[in-house]
Amino acid sequence: MDASTGAVDWTITAGLDINTPVAVTAGVAYFASTEQLYAADAATGEVLWTAPVNANLSGPAISGGVLYIGGWDYKLHAFNATTGAELWSASTGSTIYSTPAVSGGIVYVGSDDDNIYAFDAATGQEVWHFTTGDWVNSSPAVSGGVVYVASQDHNVYALDASTGHLLWAVTTGDWINLASPVVANGIVYIGSNDNNMYAIDGSTGQVLWTYQTGGDVNSTPAVADGVVYIGSFNQKFYAFGLPA
Repeated sequence: MDASTGAVDWTITAGLDINTPVAVTAGVAYFASTEQLYAADAATGEVLWTAPVNANLSGPAISGGVLYIGGWDYKLHAFNATTGAELWSASTGSTIYSTPAVSGGIVYVGSDDDNIYAFDAATGQEVWHFTTGDWVNSSPAVSGGVVYVASQDHNVYALDASTGHLLWAVTTGDWINLASPVVANGIVYIGSNDNNMYAIDGSTGQVLWTYQTGGDVNSTPAVADGVVYIGSFNQKFYAFGLPA
């Protein structure tokens, strides 16, 4: 759609449901339906390639010409972003709703087997995994050599990106399902089903502030122009100013 007017520029009809986020890079839009992965020209909507994957998929992440995406087949997949050829797949113990994050040659992703995984981005070999107390549907954020991720065990975790060593954990008042952390100016922002928005010091894990909304906060914050935006199940949309 035209971002200024909302006018529809083009549409693509997939064979089955589209439940995942869209990733756009280098003029190409990548998304997945429940039966295959699509790459389309972002300006025209022309489908450049499709790749069959017999599993519902997470959101895609693109880095270094490779697309990484998780599935209900318990695997993280890596595809050539130009051709759609599958490069490798790596197994976890359950379904993957978590959208991967790529940093420093490592792919980080959560799984419903309660683990956050780190895989070598080139080979798919497991580097480490860290076990939480419940499903990890949340998508990790990587900043300053630290992986931030949430679990349905109510906790937000900070892990050393190289080793998976636990740096700190913050317990919220309820589970954190699809909400994912966002890092801005060294502060981790995330919502919880305890109805709160949290701001956490990324280095120490100190909770700087919370804001009580009137409903579950399952959405992931967006940061732009010094403002953090987030929605709540109380049918309201919030904007918070970043610290100077």
